[in-house]
Amino acid sequence: MRQQLHFIRSSRHSWVFLLWPFVVFLLSDRGRLNADTKYDLTVAPGRLITSSLSTWDEVSHGGWVLQQHAGYLWPTGPFFFITSPLPDWIQQRLWVALIIAVGGIGARWAARTVGVAPAVATLAGLIYQCSPYLVPYLARTSVMLLPWAVVGWLFGSSLRAIRWSAPRWIAVTALLIATAGGANTTAIAMVSWLPIAVFFIAYRDRTISGRHFAGLSVAATASAFMASAWWVASAVIGARFGPDLLGFSETVRDVSSTSTGLEVFRGAGYWLNYVVDPNGSPTSTAGRLLTEDPIVIIATFAIAIVGLIGAVTTRSPHRRLFAILMMISLILAIGVHPYDDPSPLSKVMLDWFPEGVLSAFRSSTRAIPVWSLVIAIGCAQLLSRVRTTAAIAAPTVALCAVAAPWFTLGSIVDPVLERPSSPPANWDILLDTLDDVDRVLVLPGTEFSTFDWGHTQDTPCTSHAAVITRELLPLGSPD
Repeated sequence: MRQQLHFIRSSRHSWVFLLWPFVVFLLSDRGRLNADTKYDLTVAPGRLITSSLSTWDEVSHGGWVLQQHAGYLWPTGPFFFITSPLPDWIQQRLWVALIIAVGGIGARWAARTVGVAPAVATLAGLIYQCSPYLVPYLARTSVMLLPWAVVGWLFGSSLRAIRWSAPRWIAVTALLIATAGGANTTAIAMVSWLPIAVFFIAYRDRTISGRHFAGLSVAATASAFMASAWWVASAVIGARFGPDLLGFSETVRDVSSTSTGLEVFRGAGYWLNYVVDPNGSPTSTAGRLLTEDPIVIIATFAIAIVGLIGAVTTRSPHRRLFAILMMISLILAIGVHPYDDPSPLSKVMLDWFPEGVLSAFRSSTRAIPVWSLVIAIGCAQLLSRVRTTAAIAAPTVALCAVAAPWFTLGSIVDPVLERPSSPPANWDILLDTLDDVDRVLVLPGTEFSTFDWGHTQDTPCTSHAAVITRELLPLGSPD
């Protein structure tokens, strides 16, 4: 029995359990798809990659400047292009499973970096994989989870850069930011401060000298900008010459109304989880479970409380680091909430920063991944103090499953966002006809490309011809 317990505690290969998404996702909901990110990812990935080489798009809105479209050059576009021989639903499952697996293994690696035993570190990875943060993005915009997936790797690489002063770890942080940042600037900005924070805390703890801190910070910042220049340039051009999307979409007041301290504490708070259509339909079935199911709510709070206790009470040389990282991520994630009665710090942000800047960073809850990582490691540290690790493994797994609404829902496919592998037969005839035309006028306009047969994010016509139609927002060129 002791030998078995020793194996469970010290197994170096326990990380393979974090590959569970590949098995679970591929065995469930065969043939069903979510309307995830971009329609062209599964239908025409080669065309999507080609269009990402330019910030000008002639296919939609009569021609317009794209915003952050270059992010599909890597890694999303190449993944779907390489897997294009596979059925659409398998491509989508493999993509989401890969993101969750990479995020979980990265969290485990981060836990191992701070001295957590291998098997217990695997539990940290599992807890991170079941974070409520994933809920609004998993079925709708999974590409937005790339920053979440690299946070553990970013944290571990930063610590190794301090310990070993090896330039390769600075290069790793730069490549991680370059890989995860292309799809959304806000999402990566809310976590890319992590290496500088780790370096600064090490300097304040006198682990490194001021000169060493400055060198690491400059090297990390410069290398990140150089590695990310391809998508940073695209984002700047889109912001400068593209349409004012933020001026017509959700406001800072509306988005910040849900980022309360309690919701952020349990890893939630993103506004889309709380939106209900006028007809009473939720914008996300899993989001409704996250916000209304008592069992899910209790489970998410329980994990957060255990993680907080483990992070700040366990005797660890990193306890101060964890406390500061949690404080920074919590402040960033709450943002300017409550908008009408802000805290002193929020008031400074509202007074000092122009509306355009606040709008760009309105989705402040995208700082939650750092909080979730520390919570996961804190849980692992607390569990490490329990001698019968094998006995608490099963309850921990069960609690994680309950905390993940897609398990409670029993499906990775959200019924609200589902679409078939291919459009109905009459649509196939229409799309084949469009191959012979240059541009098509679509009437009437559709909101978010929602049809009675499914939701596609983008109108399927754009995969075959240039399209002009009435949009929800005033997009396109004024000329």
